[in-house]
Amino acid sequence: MKMLKNEIVFITDNWDKENEYSLKRRNIEGNSEKVALEIKKELELISDTVTMYKSPSEFCQNINQHKDSIVLSTYYGEAAKNSKALIPGMCEANHMLYVGLILIHKCYVMINIFQKNTYQISGLQLQKEY
Repeated sequence: MKMLKNEIVFITDNWDKENEYSLKRRNIEGNSEKVALEIKKELELISDTVTMYKSPSEFCQNINQHKDSIVLSTYYGEAAKNSKALIPGMCEANHMLYVGLILIHKCYVMINIFQKNTYQISGLQLQKEY
C-alpha cells in the first residue's frame, strides 16, 4: 500500500530545449528529461497515480481532472517576472493542495532580489540582513 491516497501531479519543464547554453537564451533553467523521469519514478513509490505535465498550459488544460490531487512543481520556465508564480497561482485559485512555497512568499522573494539588484546597480549600501 502506498503512503498517499491522492494522485500526485508533477509539473516540470519541457526538456525539448537546445543543447547549447547561451546568455541569449531565456530558458536555461529546468530539469533534464533524465532528472524529471527520476523524480516521477520516486513519486510513484508513494502514490499509485502520478501525472506529469511539461508546461503550465498543459496543466491548466487538464486542471479540472486534478481537484483532489497534490501538486508538486519543479517548473522553472523562461526568465520572466511571473514564471515562478504560475503554478502556485493556479493551485491557489483552484483551492488545490500544493507542495512548495506559497505564491505570496515567491513574490516577496522576487521583490527582494529585484531590490538587491537595484541597490547594487545604483551603488547604494545594503543592510546586512540582505
